[in-house]
Amino acid sequence: MRRSVSFVLLHLVFLGLAGPWAYSQALTERTGTLRLGDETLTSGEFKDAYSIQARSGEWIEVALTSSEFDPYLILRPPGCSTETCTNQVDNDDFLVGGGAFAWHQVSTGEGGAWEILATSSEPGERGAYEVRYRVVADGGEPATPGVRLEDQSQRGRLELGDKTLTSGEFVDNVGFVGRQGETVEINLTSSDFDPYLILFMPEPHAQIDNDDYEDSTSRAFIRATLPAHGLYRIAVTSYQPGESGGYRLEVAVGAQVDPFVKKR
Repeated sequence: MRRSVSFVLLHLVFLGLAGPWAYSQALTERTGTLRLGDETLTSGEFKDAYSIQARSGEWIEVALTSSEFDPYLILRPPGCSTETCTNQVDNDDFLVGGGAFAWHQVSTGEGGAWEILATSSEPGERGAYEVRYRVVADGGEPATPGVRLEDQSQRGRLELGDKTLTSGEFVDNVGFVGRQGETVEINLTSSDFDPYLILFMPEPHAQIDNDDYEDSTSRAFIRATLPAHGLYRIAVTSYQPGESGGYRLEVAVGAQVDPFVKKR
């Protein structure tokens, strides 16, 4: 099995220990190159493999960056092979636009040797990359800047060449690590297309969708209390395949009331 859910910084900088959180392993940094002659996934992408030891209950934090291809990251638990793996975790295009950064923080339900696969989004992609990983003993705050969700407002475009949902709609992704009990409000507006908003949860196949908030075909809105600590993904997309144009995405964290009501 290759990949399950595509998620999703154009530049990555690892800081030292953040706050009181302790790490059981130092940061490991490796450089490599995907090239002709490498082993491949069953779907054809070149791959390099790395191994990291973790105990049950710890967290593994991994980042994969490249300026030469669209990086795709896969983590496989102990005993997981290409033929039998049904519980691997995947990440691609962590932020809006994506294309240079894959990131994941996963809780180790079982101890042992976890396999990290550095690969690409499409078959045949090649080039140099950097992979960085560590074991987080506490499972608390990630050390990677930009990974925790913050209040933000940004503009973007859905357009030809973007990645798509399985149903064909163009999509931009915003990934973040959320904590249980946090409240998040997500507002998506567009005058060019009918915006559609999806919040993917850490639990596989769990998501919240919204379209035509308060009967408006130019706005989608989600308010949610996050059910668990883990990796979330905001998908900015459209109601129909092929729709394109500019949009504005606004995110408020910890809000108790809708701050966007007056911004129609």
